[in-house]
Amino acid sequence: MLKLCRQETLRQQLMKSDGIVKIFMSKVIPIDQEKIFVIASELMDQGHLKIPEQGYQPQVALNKLIAILKCYQVLYRQGVAHRDLKPQNILTNSKGELKITDFGSAM
Repeated sequence: MLKLCRQETLRQQLMKSDGIVKIFMSKVIPIDQEKIFVIASELMDQGHLKIPEQGYQPQVALNKLIAILKCYQVLYRQGVAHRDLKPQNILTNSKGELKITDFGSAM
C-alpha cells in the first residue's frame, strides 16, 4: 500500500500543470506499529466538485467543462491517462480554480 501511495505521489509531482493539485512533500511516518503516509499539497479549500441538484446554469457548466478539458489536455500531452476522472477527483478552491487529483489509476 505504501509503495502505491509513493508511486501516485511521485507521478503527480512530476506532472507540471496549473490544473493539477501540487504536491509539496510526502513522507512515511512510523506511529507505534504502523506506518502512516502523509502528503502535503496545495490548499484546495472548497473540496471536490459538487454538482447542485438543480444543476449549473449553462454558461457556468460550460466554463467548468472547458477548465477540466484544458487540464485533461495537458495530461494527454504528457502521455498520462487519468482513468478515474470524476467529480470527487476534481478539487476546487476559493479562487474558483478546478484541479485534478488522485492519479492512483493513471497510466
